[in-house]
Amino acid sequence: MEVYEAFLQNFENKSLEDKNEWLSNFTFSSLHSVGIPTEIERVFEIEGSPLEYILNSNYIVKIGSRTCLLDFLNSEIFVTESSDENVISQLINKQANSTSIFNFPFEADILYIEDLTNPEEIQSENGGQYKKCKESGAPKKGKDNCDADDGCPYTIGETTYRVKAKVVYQAMGINLRIHSKLKHRKQGQGINSAPTSLLIQSNGYPTNMNHFVKPKCQSIIPSIFSTQQNPNCSVLDYNSYSSGKALHKYNVYVDFWWAHPFQMTSSQITLHIEHQ
Repeated sequence: MEVYEAFLQNFENKSLEDKNEWLSNFTFSSLHSVGIPTEIERVFEIEGSPLEYILNSNYIVKIGSRTCLLDFLNSEIFVTESSDENVISQLINKQANSTSIFNFPFEADILYIEDLTNPEEIQSENGGQYKKCKESGAPKKGKDNCDADDGCPYTIGETTYRVKAKVVYQAMGINLRIHSKLKHRKQGQGINSAPTSLLIQSNGYPTNMNHFVKPKCQSIIPSIFSTQQNPNCSVLDYNSYSSGKALHKYNVYVDFWWAHPFQMTSSQITLHIEHQ
């Protein structure tokens, strides 16, 4: 789990070349290679996420001793610890049973369930005292600054630009993350060369504990502060939380900043999502 958690946390820092080189070590074709179906991307937005690179064309990945299949149609994850070919075949057909194949909602952090036959088995908190984990996982939830699929337009002189910002908690069983995305581009003129920066800012909201994440059956992690920026891009992604551990609560403010081309001024959008 330590290796997998490190992979999730460091994923966005890898270049596309590094990710493709990493994929070359495997014999399967990932979703990155075969393409993500439009209906899945529209709902779950996994393009650019770790899932795009680790799931095969059957939406299966093996992590440690557990083979996991993500059922995007029903927002469920099927998992088995068996390596028997018949069991794997049943897994592919989504045939859950009480002995070898189990299914859970996307909100469950299935890699941290110690006994798949008893999901409320004793789990540890912060590696210390043991207790029953009865907290539920938070559902997927997002916030968008506009309804337009292509972003909200604004005009400088005779040029029209579009900007779109979103922040979402994505719960998908093996990867649970708070993901932010900013798009800024010229309308009908290809990629925009204007500086675009994204700022996730907690110290800008001084009320105590109003910016935090709380994993299931663990303590609150307060005051997330990170900055992600690129002086020459049109799309910017950032994960302020990415783990195999589900969140029980979160309260997150995200500041999105972008600069107008050839001007000294910048604009800002603040989005706030919470699950209490």
